[in-house]
Amino acid sequence: MLLNLYKQDKAAAFLMGSIGFIALFVPLCNLIFPAESALHFSAYSVSLIGKYLTFALLGLSLDLVWGYCGILALGHGAFFALGGRCETGVE
Repeated sequence: MLLNLYKQDKAAAFLMGSIGFIALFVPLCNLIFPAESALHFSAYSVSLIGKYLTFALLGLSLDLVWGYCGILALGHGAFFALGGRCETGVE
């Protein structure tokens, strides 16, 4: 089903491919290249890019739910609140 969707929507296929490439390329550059290399990403940059990709995924999911269904689902906020609570160590 998803393969047929990506065959029809070239922009979505490009977007998902580029997100997947970034998600694999950045951590590999952190591990493979030495710290003096221009292609090396610091641990801070890897975590920052991961957060950016997570927020981009949240934005895309809200856009899809709101655009196709016509309703605003606030369940995404609950999952992000739980994730933020666990990340900061607050129990």
